[in-house]
Amino acid sequence: MKYRFTDSELKKILKNIVIVVDTREQINQHILDYFDDKKKKYIVQKLDQGDYSAYIESNEETKPLGVSRNWYFSDQIVVERKASVDEIIGNFVDRDRLENEFLRLDKYETKTIFLIEDKNGYEKILKGKYRSQYRPVSAIGTMETFIARYGLNLQFIDKQYSGFKIYQTLYYHIREILKNKGYIEEQRPV
Repeated sequence: MKYRFTDSELKKILKNIVIVVDTREQINQHILDYFDDKKKKYIVQKLDQGDYSAYIESNEETKPLGVSRNWYFSDQIVVERKASVDEIIGNFVDRDRLENEFLRLDKYETKTIFLIEDKNGYEKILKGKYRSQYRPVSAIGTMETFIARYGLNLQFIDKQYSGFKIYQTLYYHIREILKNKGYIEEQRPV
């Protein structure tokens, strides 16, 4: 079933976003603190891909708008977060695991925002300022190949803004899905 929403209905629905934090996500207390401080709902549960996604909670406010059960967006939008340049370079060295995750995301045409918590990360990669012996030219090549191959949106960000960026990214992507495409309730099982 497809829905179209008025602006006021959309606002009510979006007030009920719940961020899903993957159970394997580590060293993210600064992000959870942001969610707590700003009173953003979140739960920690296993995600098949990505570190963060979201759903619209089915409750007394959203049920009259057609949200008879939670609407998950983990096949439409995820945020993959890396805590440092060292972590992403380590993932590039063990490329198969990372590429398998991107293949799964690509299969479902999932929009992937790739956050690296280091505002000077690109410069560090270019200059080889990381612990690995992986050459900078190889690191840039791998990064740009993944961007081109899987349509990743890669962003370097100051760690203190990660919680804000994750929430805003999920909020506005879900808003655009609901606003422009409507929402199809029949989804693959979560």
